[in-house]
Formats: sequence, structure tokens, C-alpha cells
Amino acid sequence: MPSTAPLVTQTREPSESPMREITLSVPLPREMAKHPPIPNDPKVVIDLVPETVVYVKTFQGHSPRVGFVADKEAKNFFKTLSDNNEPFYGEDDYYYVAQFDSISASSSLLTYNEIWIFAVNERLFRVHDFNDHVGQAFPKCLQKDDRLRSWHKMDQADIPVQALTRKQCSETYCKLPKLCPEPEMKGVKGIDDKTITLKKFTDLQYTSFNPYTCHYDTAIIAAAEPLAQHLNKTGVPHSEVAMMCTSPVEIRDELDGKDGCQKFFDMYVIRGGGVGKTDQDVHELVLDNTDMHGFRSPKTKEVYHSRKNHQIQYFYMKCMGGNIYYEPVTTTATANVLVDRLKEEKKCFLGDHIGVWEHHPQSRLFDRFNEVFVDSDLDCSRHEGRPEFTFHLPLSKTYSQHEAKPVIEDPCTTGDCHSMSVVMRFEDNLRLIKHPPATWVCSNSTSLSCTFEQAWDKALQPILSYINGKNEDNVSMDITRPVYGRGYMGDRECTILSTMCMTLPKKYEDNPPKPIDDIVCIEILIFELRMVAFRRGDEESYWYQSAFVGKRTAEMFLKQKTRMTKQLDELKTFGVNYTTEACSHHLWIAGYGNPNDEEALMTMLFVDQQHIYWKDSKKVEDTEKKEAEEEERPDEEVLNLVPKDCRLPTCHPVHVTKEHSNYMEIFFPKSKGVCQYVKGCGHGSPRRNLFLPIYKYFDGKNGEKEKIGNVTDPIVFQVKIYSPEEELAGVEACEREFQLCASLPSAYEDKDIPKAIGENVRRHCFFFFYSIYFRITLADVCDCINFIWFLEYD
Repeated sequence: MPSTAPLVTQTREPSESPMREITLSVPLPREMAKHPPIPNDPKVVIDLVPETVVYVKTFQGHSPRVGFVADKEAKNFFKTLSDNNEPFYGEDDYYYVAQFDSISASSSLLTYNEIWIFAVNERLFRVHDFNDHVGQAFPKCLQKDDRLRSWHKMDQADIPVQALTRKQCSETYCKLPKLCPEPEMKGVKGIDDKTITLKKFTDLQYTSFNPYTCHYDTAIIAAAEPLAQHLNKTGVPHSEVAMMCTSPVEIRDELDGKDGCQKFFDMYVIRGGGVGKTDQDVHELVLDNTDMHGFRSPKTKEVYHSRKNHQIQYFYMKCMGGNIYYEPVTTTATANVLVDRLKEEKKCFLGDHIGVWEHHPQSRLFDRFNEVFVDSDLDCSRHEGRPEFTFHLPLSKTYSQHEAKPVIEDPCTTGDCHSMSVVMRFEDNLRLIKHPPATWVCSNSTSLSCTFEQAWDKALQPILSYINGKNEDNVSMDITRPVYGRGYMGDRECTILSTMCMTLPKKYEDNPPKPIDDIVCIEILIFELRMVAFRRGDEESYWYQSAFVGKRTAEMFLKQKTRMTKQLDELKTFGVNYTTEACSHHLWIAGYGNPNDEEALMTMLFVDQQHIYWKDSKKVEDTEKKEAEEEERPDEEVLNLVPKDCRLPTCHPVHVTKEHSNYMEIFFPKSKGVCQYVKGCGHGSPRRNLFLPIYKYFDGKNGEKEKIGNVTDPIVFQVKIYSPEEELAGVEACEREFQLCASLPSAYEDKDIPKAIGENVRRHCFFFFYSIYFRITLADVCDCINFIWFLEYD
């Protein structure tokens, strides 16, 4: 093969021992990288090294080989990085000497050499990205460099698995200061593969954590920070964390049900047992506040080990190289080889789970050492009846993607954003957030639109007018981010309505200026379980949030809703409970940037079903009063304002704007319609005389002979109210007045509607109405009502 550069020496200054571990590596020629020749010497191995960022310091000297000069240069380099607060893995960790000149020229005074110190690779980046700590993890010169949000992988299909396997296990993978467990080790009878061994561990100490994810790569990055924080809290130093373990486990339907993903991951850090609080050898980590949100570890976890003795444990193990985060194909193939060989020799083991022990999970770049393991069952008493387990490592959809994650915090550096805190992080930008109580200003679009952009603009304009000074105090306010919106879309074009909301600036939260426009309403969050209603409350609200970049279109929103729904459905295994009920407050879109920007930052919000308890004292009082009234009059029924099966476009939306103790005020959107007027004389029923001309008008009996389609709901039926004196005097049947009105589809919003040719049929417009519960007498509401309107939906 042609020679390549650089020749890289991987080593660590041996402060605790005269023995030094050294690995020499050279890159394979580019044309051989995909199909490398398999080495004959078992000490020569092939590695896939992930894309990595390193700090580099050049030096010249007699020899780039490890020794006094290189150690001195590395020690000074570590100090320089520390003095400048540059993030790096650890001062006692590996460093690298890279030689670019030929080996024969190594004794020259002009030899060009470099010291490398590990900074970040994809795995470490994703750990910090998952926890929103990217700025802290990068070298300062790269902290605002979005190129590092995209990491490239080699295609493992081009690398033969046998080229990445090991013919013998390393003996130098865990030297001081690492405190590795020291097992008793022996070969497995009947198996000639020397990389497969039986190991007995005594007093093994570990801390475990179940991240809320169905995917292998996310489990690794989601577990890193909670485990690290726990170790820091209990006083366990970095040097004592010897290994990281990943164990995928199949969900058992009889324990956890069929909803949600079918695999979870048990993540461990294995400790050497030197220092720290070791009150218990086996510790399961549970995140704070998980109970209040219903999160849990799968019940399968309680039975999948069922060890008789936690102090003494036996494992069948097979060593492997490579990076288990970066090389899941190699990991899977090695695990399957181990299981197949054990089955051939009829060995008993707990085959419903397999794990991977990873040594040096970060800064050791070359000749990495890992082990695939399975719990042994030496007396064959526990493996019977365990479900069959096929080892595979499901990956998240972002594992192979090269797209940047939208950063929600960025717009808040140039604008006023209300404070939200992250309660829980999941994969792919999904988070559970807590929103504090806040004062909101909201508005509805009062006419139908053909696109979400139009509907949002119509709903947003009254809010913009309000904060720009159209209020009783004539004060102007800054717009806060994000602006929340939700839409109602029918089955046809131009049947879209929208509601928009934003929080008021803190300065005006307690005493907001009163709006002049009646369309705008100001309330203290919290939402009630109705189509559109806002009211006062004093509890936080909790939402599942996912960020994305795109334009406000129905297609984009549907795509994001489908994706987010799939994510949350998978997490039902871990207790996630959400709702997106139609015509409710449970689904919102929040925008941070210019809404007309093709790359505008948006978030989608689903309510956390665990926390629909937002009732203040007044609401509780009203509810108790209502329940008491219903108990007194059990035969009476309060009808819902809009039937549940009422949908656009055949059903015209009605919004509740105010609720009183015995009636509610509704907003009937402005629309064009036709009305039929009759008096109570003639043949047949007055109601029939009202309905038939309307139906005929919609069916084409109009000036343009235009067939309009089905009559929309609700049909509004008007009856004239007579004074007590008129009633006592007796109103003749022929004098009683009736009127029926029906609105036309939104397609007629901007054009003339067909002329009415029937007798007493005329065009009409609708505005505000008061909706009264049917059990309330008219005298309870107002003594001066001239007409009463009934909204009929069937």
C-alpha cells in the first residue's frame, strides 16, 4: 500500500505508573478505505473513527515519538486550554502526536509535529445539543458555527463486519487511574473463539437510568447528563467511571400493554468502587418531578433481570472494537455471533436482553475496546419461559440526518419572550415545557379565509392595533414572542377561521389597558375545555412542544402534527398522556419570527393531559352552584351550544365570548345569508312555510338558478315576543310573526349572492347574538326583548 500521513501516536502521560499505553495509527489509503484488507496479525486492527474536532498545537523537535518532549508539550497545551476556559475532556486524558513527515526523517530538527487534544465529536455534540448546552461544549472559535450541527457518517454497508471484529481482546483497556471491576475470567467449554469468555463479577457497583425513548442512539445521549449529574452529586470522580452500559430490552405486552414502542433501554455507569457515596451497590436513578407528570420506567424492567444475587454476577461476553454509537451494524453483528455460538453449545442464558459495555466512551479515538454481554444462567433455572429476543438497535430518524435543529432561544435574544422552563427532554426537538400564569390578549378572525395565512392575518390585525395604541390608555407595547395561533379548517376551500393570542409584556400584566375593539379580549391564562374561552387562573400549564422551520400552510401543520403524534404515541410506554381533541384548546402553533418568512421558526404545542386542572376559586364556586341546581331539577337538561358532530363547511362555527351565571354571550361570525318571513296564517305549519322556500332557494330556485348546495347549520329561527299586555289581550294567530335564516357558504363572502325570487325571501347579514339556555325564562334575562332566536342544528 502507499504510505499515508499523519502517523498518529495515541498515549497518556503515566503519572501513576512507569508503564505507558501506546497505540500507533495511520489512515488507510482512500481507495482501500471501503474494502480494507483484513490484517493477519491480531494486534493490528481496523477502526472507524467518527468525525472529530481536536485542538492542535504545532511543535518541532528531534523526535515526535512519545517521551519527554511530547509529554511536556501536551502538559503545557492542557494548561493553556484550561487557562483560557476552553472545554476539553480532562487533563489526565489521552493526547495525540501527529507526525506528517516521513518516519525516516523523525530525527531531523525540522520535523513537523502536532499535539492533538480531543475537543468534540458527534456523540458528545449530541449530548450537549440534547440538553441545550451546545455553546458550552464547543471551542470558543466554533461556538456560533452552524456547520458543526451536521455530522457525516461512513456507510457501514461498505465496511465488511469481519474487518472490524477482534481476533483477541485487549489487555490494556483499563489501566490506572481508571478503577475497573476485576472479574474472574475463563473460557467457555466447546467454543474455540477466544474472544468469548465467561466472567464472574463480585461486588459490581452501578447506577442505572431508563431514558424516555424508543431509540438506541437517543438513549445514549439522553442518559449521559442525568447519570453524570448524579455521580457529581454523590461525589464519584470522573476517573472512577470505568464503563458505560447500554442494554436494549423488549417490552412485554402483558406487563406494559401494546401501546407505545416495543423496546426500551437500560443505561448504566459501572463504577470501580473507590470513593463516593456507595450506600447501595445497585442504584436506579429517577428524575425529579417524574411522578407528577406520570412518567415511569416500564414494568418489564422489574422482571427482566430477576437476579438472585446482585453481589455475584456471571456474564457471557465477547469483545469488539469500534465506537458503539457510531457503529450499530458492527454491534448488532457481534451480539448475534455471541448468541448463536452459545445456542450451538446449548448454554443457558437470559436471552430476552443483551447489553454492550463500552470502555472509554469519548476521547480514546483508536483501538477502542467494548464487550457485548448476556446474563448467564449456569444452573439453567431462570431462562425457561423468557420471551424470544432478537437483538437489534432501532435508530431515531435524526441519526443519519444532516439538518440543524431549530434553536428556540435565538429569537429571544432580540425580543421579549415569556419565560418557559423545560421539564423533560425527549428526542428530535420534543420537550415537555412549563408555562407560568400570564396575561394574554387574544383575537378571532371574524370572516372565513381560503388559507391559514389569510385567517391568521385577520385574527392578528386587531391584536397589532391594540398593542400599537388602539386601547383606552393610548399606550403602545412591544409584541412578545411567540405569537400563538390555531385554526379551524373545513372540508372545502375558504372555510378557515383562526384564533391568535400573545402574552402581554410584564409591565402591563397586572393592569392591562382596556381594548377599544370588542373583538379583542384580555384574560389571565388558563384555557377552559371549550372551543375558544379564556379565563383567570393561578396554575402553571404544561405542554408538549416541538420546534420546526417552515411556512404557515395546512400541509406543513399536518406534517408536523403527524410527526409529533407519532412521537408521543411511542412514548405512551413511559406514561406520556396527551390530547389533541378537535375544536378544543389542546393544539396550538406558536411563531417566533416573521410569519411570512419561508424559514420562520415555529413550534407545535399539545397539552399534557396530566394537568387539565386549571380552575380558580370562582370557577369552582360556579361549578358547585351549577351542580346544585341540576340536583334540584334533575329532569331539566342544559343543551350544548354546538353539537359534537357539527363540522365545517356545513356547520357555521359559533364562538363563546363571555359566560354568565345563567346565559352566555356568543359570537356568530359575520356572513351573508337569506331569510324567510311569514305570519302565522295560511295552510300548514308556520315552520314548514319557513323551511321550504329556504331549501328551494339553495336548490336553485333563485334569480340566477344557481344550485348552492346543502343548507348550512345552524338554521336560525326567530319568534317575535309579545308583551304581557298583548298576550292577555290575545294575539291573533294571523298576527304572530316568524322568521327563518340560513347563512351561505364562505365562497359567497366576496361576491353577490343569488337574488331571492320567493315571496318574503330576502338577503341578510348576521352579527352578535345572546344565546340563552332553554330552561331560563325570558324574564330572567331581559324584560325588553322583542325577538328571540333559536339556533337549530338538525
